[in-house]
Amino acid sequence: MLENTLYLAAKHVMFDQLEKLGHQIISVYEEDLQPFVTGDHNISNCPPNWKKTHDHLAPEIAVLENCYLFPNGAVLTEDSLYIGREAVFTIDPWRKRHGSFIASEIAEDDSCHVIEPFSVVELSGTYFSCFCAHARNHGHFVHDVLSRVYYEELGAIEPGQVTLLTQPFLFPMQELMFNAVYGAFDRQTFDNTHTLKVERLLVPRNMCRSSAFNPRAIAALRRRLASSDLIGNISGIAAEKVYISRRDGTKSSGGRDFVNHLEIEDLFKQAGYLIAEVSKITAPQQAGLWPGVKTIAGVHGAGLMNMIMCEDADYLELFGFPRGPDFTMRCAVAAGHRCHAVGGVAGDNATVRLSEGDIRNFIEAAV
Repeated sequence: MLENTLYLAAKHVMFDQLEKLGHQIISVYEEDLQPFVTGDHNISNCPPNWKKTHDHLAPEIAVLENCYLFPNGAVLTEDSLYIGREAVFTIDPWRKRHGSFIASEIAEDDSCHVIEPFSVVELSGTYFSCFCAHARNHGHFVHDVLSRVYYEELGAIEPGQVTLLTQPFLFPMQELMFNAVYGAFDRQTFDNTHTLKVERLLVPRNMCRSSAFNPRAIAALRRRLASSDLIGNISGIAAEKVYISRRDGTKSSGGRDFVNHLEIEDLFKQAGYLIAEVSKITAPQQAGLWPGVKTIAGVHGAGLMNMIMCEDADYLELFGFPRGPDFTMRCAVAAGHRCHAVGGVAGDNATVRLSEGDIRNFIEAAV
């Protein structure tokens, strides 16, 4: 253990600045790079805001010596550079969202930051960061942490050459999926009470950001899960049509607090859908369920990210009023599913309702 020490970070830097400042960057070549537009993929009822262009996030790894890794995935180099935006999932601009996650590390939000590593643990050897500020959210865990397996597919990391640094898993299903994706790698787990000082750290550019995306990383994750013996080979719950219930996770954020969400759930139940409260299904049961699902539907949220284990499915996302983020939908597109959307409509007294007619049309078409 080292005593806490204050460090002055001259500025927050991006990956493309690191190489100019003397740090090694591993850039992995990809052919035919194109911007990604969620709305270009034949999504029925696609809302206008999903038709925005996402820049293609090129896979890059920063190789940093004797640096500090914080619990949110941000890094402080030995020459006092701070890497946050591209190592942590953020909603642009970075200060608006990123600042709220680094308050414990940054004393002032200015062009210069005073950063205080806490409870420092020193690690010798070469490590690959799987840290993420949002890993407690299952959806972010999938598209921020698990999608980094793309770096292995590209040959940038290999089992036996690096040890993965991970955070404690919030759900048993997260650990099962992580083992299915990264089972050949050694790993060490640290909670958010430590800062790690790492002899040689590989910091991957995150493959998902609000305004940029790498669909190939999601496709790679889909392939890895499909090939794992831990997914799909377990008996238990079986269903071809599943509706993800929000009974255990209804949120008002994003306009998702629909006044008729229970009535909508009943529509799906009457049509023969399994109504799944994901938090009440064990990890082995989920691992056996999702690969056999042919139609998956639900309100925008973490539960829908389980579509990453479905194969060639119809995917319906019910999004909030006046619009919803397309983080989950763009992943469903990248995973190769046939995608559909139904949006909420504002009613009296600031209520938001889902169109039962639109949902009946989807149910009939998906049968």
